[in-house]
Amino acid sequence: ANICLLPALKACGLSAEKPAILLYDGVQTHVSLEFIETLREQNVHVFLRTPHMTALLQGEDTVVFPVLKAHFNACVDELVAERNASTEDNHLLQELVWTDLPEVLRNTFARLNVSKLNLDAWAAEGVIPFDRRIAVQLALDEAEQAEAAAERMIRSLTVSRVPVIRDENALNTLSSRYLLPRFSLKAQNSLRASLRGLDDAATLQPRFDALVEQGKFADATEHDFVVEALGKLSHTRENIESWLSTSARTPRASDVWDLPGGLCGEAAMRLMRAARDANEQRQQQRPDDRRRARGPRGGSLEEYSIAGDAIMSDLLSKPPGERDYRTLAKKDLEKLYVLLVNDWFPAQM
Repeated sequence: ANICLLPALKACGLSAEKPAILLYDGVQTHVSLEFIETLREQNVHVFLRTPHMTALLQGEDTVVFPVLKAHFNACVDELVAERNASTEDNHLLQELVWTDLPEVLRNTFARLNVSKLNLDAWAAEGVIPFDRRIAVQLALDEAEQAEAAAERMIRSLTVSRVPVIRDENALNTLSSRYLLPRFSLKAQNSLRASLRGLDDAATLQPRFDALVEQGKFADATEHDFVVEALGKLSHTRENIESWLSTSARTPRASDVWDLPGGLCGEAAMRLMRAARDANEQRQQQRPDDRRRARGPRGGSLEEYSIAGDAIMSDLLSKPPGERDYRTLAKKDLEKLYVLLVNDWFPAQM
């Protein structure tokens, strides 16, 4: 974002009166508070597409990627043919490795008219020129498919001597799919509703004390029973408050895509900030010895990173056709992982 997106946006001369709008799909990395706050400062409004509609409504998927993949595959084939043009390597096929990716991408984009592809994609999804009929028609098609699936399901439940093959996708509609990720949020809302119901616990204790002063609950068994019940109510309320304050879930795209103002709106910002504050509180409460996985016995993260850097340098110093990470031993791959991620390899934790 700092290298490509933000410099390009600043060159447009954005202001509060002349903002920009970004349309994203529901990839979780797009729901980043730090990123959204930076865009708000640059007068950029971010909106997410309807969940599970990327393959139908996003121009990159419907227009750009099919063309891009075809040229990419062609460039891969050509580079493999070029590397194997010589017969001096004992007739062994030289395969491409991940370090050849920049060259393949460079050759691919040299063949593409990216500007035309983007314009075609925007037109296909009804953004530029603006055409709401495209999205409406997709919604109508989806509704018809759901209705047909429901009808097939009803027919499949009818007693018949003829074997019926059920449609496994009968319930896989847009509504049933995008509602599932909201269950966790609904659980939190339910707990907050329960918390409001426990508000009376704070007022019951003074009323009980007043009754005791009036001579009520003279029986010790009755008195202890009420005291224990009020104590449990107060304890339950405190536990729910503590959980809600420290367990605010990081909002998913499906939680915020339809909120007023998009990701830059106050409703979405409130959810993301609550999750950030809760995460910071958990980090403060975590013991120092649990801040990072220990790694292998006697292992040093810095030493592993230095070793990984040496392995990477040795790999890149070889001719392009010999830069095959698959030839490395498992322990060397783990050191490369530590170098790139700055954390222990999962199997080492």
